[in-house]
Amino acid sequence: ARITSRRRLLAWLKEDPTRDAVLGMQERDASHAALESVERHLFPETLRVGELELALHYRFEPGAEDDGVTVDVPAAVLHRLEAADFDRLVPGLLRERVAALLKTLPKAQRRIVSPLNEFAQSLTAAIAARDGRLLPLLVADIERMTGSRIEPAAFRSDELPAHLQMRYRILGVDGSPLAAGRDLALLARQHARAARRAFDAADWQPGGEARDGTWAFGTLPEEVRTSVDGHVVVGHPALKADGDTIRVAVHPDAAQAAAMHRAGVAALLAQALTRELKDARRHAAEIGRSGLQARALGWRTPFADWLVASACAACVGTDPPRDAATWTALLAAARRAVGAHHEALLQRTAATFAQAATLRQRSAELAPRLRPEVADDLRAQLEALTGPDTLADAARAAQLPRYLRALDLRLNRLAHDPAKDWRKYAPLMPLLARSAVLADGLTHAQRGRLWYWWQELRIAIFAPEVRTAEPVSTRRMEILLDEFAAACNDAR
Repeated sequence: ARITSRRRLLAWLKEDPTRDAVLGMQERDASHAALESVERHLFPETLRVGELELALHYRFEPGAEDDGVTVDVPAAVLHRLEAADFDRLVPGLLRERVAALLKTLPKAQRRIVSPLNEFAQSLTAAIAARDGRLLPLLVADIERMTGSRIEPAAFRSDELPAHLQMRYRILGVDGSPLAAGRDLALLARQHARAARRAFDAADWQPGGEARDGTWAFGTLPEEVRTSVDGHVVVGHPALKADGDTIRVAVHPDAAQAAAMHRAGVAALLAQALTRELKDARRHAAEIGRSGLQARALGWRTPFADWLVASACAACVGTDPPRDAATWTALLAAARRAVGAHHEALLQRTAATFAQAATLRQRSAELAPRLRPEVADDLRAQLEALTGPDTLADAARAAQLPRYLRALDLRLNRLAHDPAKDWRKYAPLMPLLARSAVLADGLTHAQRGRLWYWWQELRIAIFAPEVRTAEPVSTRRMEILLDEFAAACNDAR
């Protein structure tokens, strides 16, 4: 019931006479045991995050490195945690953290939530009884109470006092501390290898390996669980090619495990389809010429090996088998299709390499007249358009004619007015630098999206007559990079 006056309280009591009893306070409610129960609620010994029960430690010493709350994080589960999982700290510090977050808002937005202390108390009361991450709840409740929306990015968690930021202590395989700090993303990056070693040291009991293209892995689940120091650790089994051997590996990340499994199944197909692939290699001379062109375009992967792997990957599709029955069905279909995939890839790459060779020659002839940054950009773009990952991706490859035409038009304009091209290119340099910094932390899907946006943005700036597939601009690229940067921070 929502009781906001004496009249409503009396009406509520009148509805059910037994309600009067719940308003009475008894001696046991003020006893030492009851107070201990309250303290355990406000400052618990453990914090539950999903299936994990993590130990907490407290210290009240302003200025000390470990002032506030410290949570123990076993390295083996580090990949499962995000800073946002801890943004509520503990119930005993929630109100103070909410008030401090409100104080970090820009002045114009602070007026919306004034007076701050009273507003913080109301927000805390609304949030405390609900599950969920703090910032989304704050945003929703502020909008509900005031009608004004404040974006999560407006709150500056990094400006809070140290005791209102969770401190993380990373524990190694033997339980000893590896490092501690208040930036979980930084700790995850600095100790990624230790975290992976701890994950790999878990008792996953993967089984099976193959060298002859037979399915020797039983039924592979998409997720397995084990325990490390009493904590549930989740992994994702996948086939992994290790030289000439295909074996089961367990990966901490589901998306990366899925990509690994597709590649592993493709490698197993390559073992099983030796006769069919031998027939496909009858174009040895053409494969040799394309291999030379691939090396000239910066390839490090042998072209013939890439051709086989890509043809097998095309047979696998997006739903690779995880048991013997579906493997048998895939193998039968691949025997009929792998030759056609091999031939199509060879023809597509040969045509692309021929066009790329012409563009590379023209770029080299223009290079003495260009700023080094522009010459480097032309070379980098051509390598990105003709790289192994691009040519193996049917969706990307379908767009190559547009992108290569746009590059051709840019070279035509460069020949007449290099200064104008520089004026267009210079504003892109900071964005390209940001993209390079972010690249290693992006998922496969995010890297693909970023690659696509860069090609479309180059069309918009250097060859608008080709027309972009969707609206793009430098401002939209900034927003995309901001989105990816935020995702990287959350993931870490």
